[in-house]
Amino acid sequence: MGDLTIDAEAFCRRLKSLYETWEANPDVFAGASALVIPAGASSDEIRYLKSVSLHLWLFGYEIPETVLLICKEKVMMVASNKKCKLLGTLVAPCKEKAGKELVLLSKDKAEDGSEQMKALLAAIKEQDTSDSPKVGTLLKEDPEGKMVQVYNSVFAAAALDRQDCAAGLAEVMAVRDDAEQRHHRKAALLCSQVMKSVVRERVEGVVDQGRSIKHGKLANEASEAIQDPKAKIGLKLNKNSVDIAYDPVVQSGGQFDLKISAQTDPNQVLDTSMIAVSLGARYQSYCATVSRTFFVNATEEKEKKYKALIDAHGKVLAALTDGADLAGVYAAAQDALRAAGCPEMADALTKHIGFGTGIEFKDSRFMLSPKAAGTTARAGMVFNVILGCGPLEDSSVQEGGAGRTYSLLVADTVLVKGEGKPAEALTDFSKRDWGNVAYKIEEGQEEMEVESDDGDGAAIGKDNLRDRGQNENLQMQARQKDIVERKNQETMERLLAAKKELETGPQKQARSSKTIQAFKSLADLVPVMHQMVVQCDARHECLLLPIYGVLVPFHIMTVRSINFSQDLEHAQIRVIFNTPAAHGTEGYDAAVRFKSHVFVKEMNFRSGDPKHAARVVQEAKQLLRHVRARDKERLEKSTLVSQEKLVPMKGKIYRLTDCWIRPTTAGRGRKVPGVLEAHTNGFRYSSPRSEEVVDIMYRNIQHCFLQESEGEHITLLHFHLANPIMVNKKKTSDVQVYVEVMDVVQTLDGGRRNAYDPDEIEEEQREREKRNMTNRQFRAFCKKVMEDIWDKDARLRDKEFDKPYRDLGFHGIHAKSNVLMLPSAHCLVELQEMPFFVCPLDDIELVSLERVEFGSKSFDMVIVFKDFTKPAKAVSSIPTTRLDTVRLWLTQSDTAFYEHRKNIKWSEVLKALIKDPETLIECGGWKGFLGMEDEEDEEEEEEESDFEPTDSEEEESSEEEDSDDYVDSADEEPDSEEEADSDEEAGKTWDELEREAKRQDRERDAIDGEEERAPPKKKKRPPGGGSAGPSKKVKR
Repeated sequence: MGDLTIDAEAFCRRLKSLYETWEANPDVFAGASALVIPAGASSDEIRYLKSVSLHLWLFGYEIPETVLLICKEKVMMVASNKKCKLLGTLVAPCKEKAGKELVLLSKDKAEDGSEQMKALLAAIKEQDTSDSPKVGTLLKEDPEGKMVQVYNSVFAAAALDRQDCAAGLAEVMAVRDDAEQRHHRKAALLCSQVMKSVVRERVEGVVDQGRSIKHGKLANEASEAIQDPKAKIGLKLNKNSVDIAYDPVVQSGGQFDLKISAQTDPNQVLDTSMIAVSLGARYQSYCATVSRTFFVNATEEKEKKYKALIDAHGKVLAALTDGADLAGVYAAAQDALRAAGCPEMADALTKHIGFGTGIEFKDSRFMLSPKAAGTTARAGMVFNVILGCGPLEDSSVQEGGAGRTYSLLVADTVLVKGEGKPAEALTDFSKRDWGNVAYKIEEGQEEMEVESDDGDGAAIGKDNLRDRGQNENLQMQARQKDIVERKNQETMERLLAAKKELETGPQKQARSSKTIQAFKSLADLVPVMHQMVVQCDARHECLLLPIYGVLVPFHIMTVRSINFSQDLEHAQIRVIFNTPAAHGTEGYDAAVRFKSHVFVKEMNFRSGDPKHAARVVQEAKQLLRHVRARDKERLEKSTLVSQEKLVPMKGKIYRLTDCWIRPTTAGRGRKVPGVLEAHTNGFRYSSPRSEEVVDIMYRNIQHCFLQESEGEHITLLHFHLANPIMVNKKKTSDVQVYVEVMDVVQTLDGGRRNAYDPDEIEEEQREREKRNMTNRQFRAFCKKVMEDIWDKDARLRDKEFDKPYRDLGFHGIHAKSNVLMLPSAHCLVELQEMPFFVCPLDDIELVSLERVEFGSKSFDMVIVFKDFTKPAKAVSSIPTTRLDTVRLWLTQSDTAFYEHRKNIKWSEVLKALIKDPETLIECGGWKGFLGMEDEEDEEEEEEESDFEPTDSEEEESSEEEDSDDYVDSADEEPDSEEEADSDEEAGKTWDELEREAKRQDRERDAIDGEEERAPPKKKKRPPGGGSAGPSKKVKR
């Protein structure tokens, strides 16, 4: 337990929220003046207890064998010595941030805890002097354990009015903060991914191949995938952070148990006519669920009713908004079913269609049922929406026939949004529409068919794939529309905040003129005035310039540049100073402080000693570079956020050996590889010959990546930092540790090797083994860090090594060279070449796809950040073949994008937006502001005015095509040569063309002379008396 830490900030924030809810709604807590929550012994079984949920919500851990007392002004807790030591870190923050005193009553092993319980009773009676103080507790829970037995015996003897406070605690924990919402999203992603990749694929395989499988085996496969997602389905979630919310439920045949408590019959063989599967997953104890019903050869009536249920599902999400009455949500489902022409389904709807969920899978206070009138939903709440109808009858099936009686079930975990927006289905990754759950197999047909949305079966082929692609495009466009509408208001708020910050925020700090001082007094200047020549005084960082017989010192920071030129025996020194009008000196502090002064722009000195002049100029340039570099380093250090000190690991230290670092560290001599070590609160990189040690604190890591070698020459770990650090006297936000798995430069022995050369095969085998071994070492290192260090710290549980998706990658240019850009779960990255490119998706406002037009081989992608003061990043020359991939990735990552035929000057656009943010809304959002509506109008006009040839033109074109069927072989080659010559000449200078013309004249004169000397030749006439013409061939 000594390795565990509690997030003090989250504890204080949530404890403060508890007190605020308690004070605002005392009736929900049954008017209790104090809350007492006993916690029993821990158990390996899945338990959903309010006491456990409160512990996980406040502390991040279940702390068994404890008693928690929450009074009006202080919080008390009875626990063992070790647990009190863990909780001791919360005492000071609780008083400072929550305004409440935290009192820990430690119990030794020799004590039974009765004295500590009496101390709790005394605290209750101290604040409530009535004969029977009203105390809130969890009356429906019956925890077990020694501590609870002592608590029951002491409190039972006391005169207390015990009331149930479960409703109050449910109210406190109902709304999820950002961290909790992320946990719900990951749990939803996990169960929906298992539904898609395990259950659906298994069902399709069973249906296609005609094999049988038992319910228990399918349920076990789904359960194993949830508990080890990385190994089973390739989902990068920490194994120790996930678990099942309940045992997977598999039912088939049509008659389903629609209750939450339904169980799987492990020995029943799967009936493929109708299959209902329900899965539940937990991530960091936060729950999500998904249920799907699959059909094979379904009747039209079943299809109609299922689509009615899906329509009701959409109406439920539309009704489940901020402030919506929960009973009204249930009524919306019934109304939708009746409107779809299925009143019998409205009558067969289950008694409730969902409930609130969180750390507890089912929160009975927030039920979606007619009895929940007066209970409202709030933005940030999470619900399990479960639509079940049954039993239903299929009139198209004869009485007593299979499939006559059946049930329908669809369930999703949804998040309530604000501003009247419909609830967001977090489990949308598992599609629920008819085309994704219905299959059709005709008699004598071996190939499985997928039911289309219109009910007509279509074999899987090009036509079906084309229809599916069109449906996906329509879905993508609809989702993009929702994203754009949601982002418009967020953008407006951010623009107004940016404008206010620009007007009132601190301006750019320049170097103060008070620090520009060469000599403190005239007495310090006298010793260097022995020669009246231009001098460079490195000690005092100044230039000494002779002016009217006096050496005048100018601090080197007043000098913008100094140059030297020589003219025969004389030399000239030109000194250019910083002035207010000079480009790049806008932050020159002297120009701001002394606006009325006259500034010297430049001085020229003529010297008869060129060697002295060259030496002075060289010394001055070196001094100027040194001072500028020193000031830059000082300025960067002043803007750095102070980092915590590294705490060395006491036990076993995990290491990566023989690795290199980028940016390189300072050191002397030949560079050698170093070692990356994982300590208690950060990484440390050190090298034997380096004078610098690089410490990377875990809490300062914003994103970290593991990119294994798959065709590249390195395997790497990359850390994108929240706050920059200094590496080799330079500020950087990206630090990378890598190992070369193959030689970048290959030495050739001069001879050719064939593909079967034993040495070549052996060398390739060695490289392959080295690559695999290095990849395994990096994977093992990351796994140990996440499981043994990060998972034991509540503040670090959300951190994980992200792995880029290669199948979504695309080539582009973000700096100088064409590199492979790789999307990941949270970023767009390029980590192989420097400068690195790491763009977090959370920082992106929109993406502009430019030069997107028919016939173009490439397009550009410009990323605009939410912070409009940051310049936009561009990735150019992306192949057009990857356009659909980029669109799909942006849509899946919930990022708005726009397409343009031309490039946009984003620097001017962002400046205009910061200056006048209201313009964006006046134009109706980004689309109108960027003039995209005008572009669409122009495209429509162009389409309407497309050229249509007349009949005579068609005849002429056909005649030209017919005449072109025969091509002269002698006429083809000269044309190509002339075109090549013209291409070559197009890039020649006038001098080159003139020389070439003279050479051609000489050659022509020489040929003419030879022709005059040579005897004339007789021309041969072709057979038939015709002239010899070029032969013709038929063009095939």
